[in-house]
Amino acid sequence: MQVSDGSGPAPLAPQDAAATGAALAGGNMFAAVNFVVDGKETNPGSGGGYEFDGETAKGIYEEALTLAERYRDHMQAANDLVMYAQPPAEDTASVRFTEVAQRSWQVGAEHVADLWKFHRDLAEKLGRALGVYEEAEDRAGKDVKNAGGRDGNDEGGFVA
Repeated sequence: MQVSDGSGPAPLAPQDAAATGAALAGGNMFAAVNFVVDGKETNPGSGGGYEFDGETAKGIYEEALTLAERYRDHMQAANDLVMYAQPPAEDTASVRFTEVAQRSWQVGAEHVADLWKFHRDLAEKLGRALGVYEEAEDRAGKDVKNAGGRDGNDEGGFVA
């Protein structure tokens, strides 16, 4: 853990800096994060990360997808509010008040957009992790079936 020397905030750990840089550049903020689902890593060899069993990872993935959809709808509504807000009259006070309100709503809309991106990126990365996990499970199931024979006979054979 990085600790501040008292002159300002603590420096970011390399993986946090990479994730922050990716997010600011518009990339997936979880790109550098290693998710381990039932022992299968999304970023093999990177070490660390977050470890889940398949069921937990799938639950988090589904919740992140649901939240991303919800925030996408809220983001659109917030952007519409900013875009279509009009002063009740063309006097200076009404116009200035509406401008200040629009800026405030814009900040809120940007925050909702960040929440949408966070949940979308999380769902995307976990979805890939689950794909790796499910693909490995499917392959293992086929290997077992082939090793034992297709119809109960020993036709599948043992592969050394």
